[in-house]
Amino acid sequence: FFALQMNMRAVKARLCTKLRERKFELANLERAYRSKQMAHIEDAMHRREPTITVLAKKYNDMLKQMVRLRATDAVATNAVLPPAIILKTLFKLDVDDDTWHNIGLEDLEEFDGILPPWLGDDTVRAGIRFDQEVMNCEGELLRCRLEHEAMRDWFQEEYEATILAEKYTPGE
Repeated sequence: FFALQMNMRAVKARLCTKLRERKFELANLERAYRSKQMAHIEDAMHRREPTITVLAKKYNDMLKQMVRLRATDAVATNAVLPPAIILKTLFKLDVDDDTWHNIGLEDLEEFDGILPPWLGDDTVRAGIRFDQEVMNCEGELLRCRLEHEAMRDWFQEEYEATILAEKYTPGE
């Protein structure tokens, strides 16, 4: 439950960041009305809509998991669950919308209200993925070197066996 709560908080933080970016793009669009930038800004906004929608759906799926956990008595019945994000009102960017409130997610005292960077910062998350990729490549390189050494030893044994067989084979 706690892990879901932390993950929901991270997803909600990323969602709010994306919505704030959208709000600034809307402000730019209003200023750029009747100019050449308008089409470019509209295209950029439409490209980001699926990302925001996916984050909202991911948040709502996690909420459903929390509800199931609560129903199976895996968590205290007095635990406060955050409200679901309504996709129809998400892009209205209303200040009073539940999207901007952390009901059920703010009781994480040990983090002092700040998400750990590995959970909320996209650049740190990308860095972790890249670091994992480097570690995977290093492991694969080590396996390739060991296999190369084993194949070299095997070829050496086969060569010596062939020479020995040639030496003791009568005839030709």
